[in-house]
Amino acid sequence: VICNPCAEFVNIPYTSCSLGSINLVKMLDGSKFNWERFGQAIEDATKFINNTIDLNHFPLEKIKNITLQTRPLGLGNMGLAHILFKKKIRYGSEKSILLTEEINKYATLKSMKTSVELAKESGSYPAFDYDLFMKANERFFTKNCREINVSELAKEIKEHGIRNSSFTSVAPTGSISFIADVSSGMEPVFGLSYFRNIEKVTKDKESVFLIDPIFEQYLKDTYDETLQQEILKQVAEDNGSCQQCTLIPQEMRDVFVTAGDLTPMEHLEVLAAVANNVSLSVSKTINL
Repeated sequence: VICNPCAEFVNIPYTSCSLGSINLVKMLDGSKFNWERFGQAIEDATKFINNTIDLNHFPLEKIKNITLQTRPLGLGNMGLAHILFKKKIRYGSEKSILLTEEINKYATLKSMKTSVELAKESGSYPAFDYDLFMKANERFFTKNCREINVSELAKEIKEHGIRNSSFTSVAPTGSISFIADVSSGMEPVFGLSYFRNIEKVTKDKESVFLIDPIFEQYLKDTYDETLQQEILKQVAEDNGSCQQCTLIPQEMRDVFVTAGDLTPMEHLEVLAAVANNVSLSVSKTINL
């Protein structure tokens, strides 16, 4: 049996999913989250990913047929840990859970609303069944989210149908978050400084020393060059964690937590906040 080890896409046999991720750091104005900009990005991304379904080259005719019958989208996000750093919120705290829930629920409902508009132009996905759709998505219709009125949205789906069978999925975004220089998917920051082995085209491995960009900026804004180097040395010696570094005040050590600093339950609680608010699934590493 061969399977994709990532967990973000769970669906019926022989379907496929076009994935895309919004960089949450780009949605910040300073430390304030710009919901209007986020809403526009969700709308644009939904239309964009929906178009890729018709442009894709599928490896098997059966995959093509079932994908076109269901038209699943997998819009996700990356940079969650970094926006929590910028907002000075500890990953795994109650405040972080509430923000994570709102971001993902809003992404799903806003994408759903956009998909109704697409259905008005192009019709519902061929396998659409209103009762089945509403049963599968009932957790999204319990209360309103920002400007989305869920009762009105349900009426619109009944009247006009919907273009896609799913909308959101949070992938690991390993490579694309590295390119964008933000934290990956919904993950906490792995380490504030660490070595990463990168395979080049020649198959040679290159070892690169990385410093988390938000943490690095905090150090530059707060300490002189000598103290910066001392802090980075201590962090590197402690597997990328700053929790033992007394040069950093306790309130900032509480903000700059890494994957290894979190309890298993904190990892799980953030995972639950995402999983319960996306259509498909979510990929998450839990470090023990």
